[in-house]
Amino acid sequence: MPLPVTMVIQAWDPVVGGAQRQLQQLTGRLAARGVRVTVVTRWAPGLRRFEHLETHDLRRVGAGWSSRAASARFVAAGTGHVVASRPAVIHAHDLLSASMCAAMGAGLARVALVVKVASVGPGGDLDVLLSRPGGHARLRTLLARVDAFACVSTDVIAELREHGAPADRCLAIANGVDTDRFRPPPATPGHRRAVRASLGLPLDGDLVLSGGRLRPVKRLDTLVQACGITGAHLVLVGEGPEASRLAGLPGVTVRPPVDDLRPYMDAAHVYASASQTEGLSNAVLEAMAGGIPVAAVPASGVRELLADGRGALAADAGAPALALAIGNLLPEPARTNAARSARAYIERHHDLETTATHLASLYRRLARPALRPV
Repeated sequence: MPLPVTMVIQAWDPVVGGAQRQLQQLTGRLAARGVRVTVVTRWAPGLRRFEHLETHDLRRVGAGWSSRAASARFVAAGTGHVVASRPAVIHAHDLLSASMCAAMGAGLARVALVVKVASVGPGGDLDVLLSRPGGHARLRTLLARVDAFACVSTDVIAELREHGAPADRCLAIANGVDTDRFRPPPATPGHRRAVRASLGLPLDGDLVLSGGRLRPVKRLDTLVQACGITGAHLVLVGEGPEASRLAGLPGVTVRPPVDDLRPYMDAAHVYASASQTEGLSNAVLEAMAGGIPVAAVPASGVRELLADGRGALAADAGAPALALAIGNLLPEPARTNAARSARAYIERHHDLETTATHLASLYRRLARPALRPV
């Protein structure tokens, strides 16, 4: 009999960000390891309340998104559904409403609680929680109730420890990437040019790629300025309130989100990120696995990823520093050396299969003996 684990996350398909993509890719791998996942998330008009899928069950609850009343409805309704799912372990995927819903459910069901913490610093998980009304009290509740914090980087562990989290409850469980799907492109002469032609991108010159939601928090103007300094053409793949404005800028191409970013990776020389509020970015991991070197400003987990020549970390968050980091990766052999080193590091430390194995092992360790599969 599979071990039942309930995941609580703020949003789900059709809202797909980094947290959702990571969890969606894990459900099948957890199923293969004897863990049956139930996802509890927010409902919006037009979406089905309940779905029984091959790799997981889905329960959408509450109504609305961006108000305190909507959050209260999600926590209240979600708690009941969490308990009704009869979990052996509950895993929340942020420190806000999802964790409060999960904590209440764990208390009522008398089961273990895991909370994932993905980012640190200004705009990070703890910073956002503590800026909310009652945030300090909510953090004290979580510190007393959480059995394990799943931390995506050592930066996350350090910040949790600073706020009083016990060391033995702060576990390093990194985000993973499908290393079979994301692989370096073939070293065929003319391959990059052919891919650019198929995508309708400039055939010549340096090309920098960035993917994700096109929102102000991603500091996309800084990225545009940095690429302007280097003379590289910037391709942004994603959607959001900044899309139309950015599409009108010289040297910038904006494309809608795609299920598979690999062709764009094959077309580009460098992947770049100007965001300071990332967790352990899925897009950065995928680029590193896919053979495209990464330049980024300092953000949670990025220092670890890009250390020792695996990419280029800007000295600060400004456009000139990011431009220098991008420029350092454009020439050969620096680009090829960084890409090879990054791929090897991802294979060793961030394979999605390894992440699933670590999580399944954690769930079995935390589940009460009576709830563990025989």
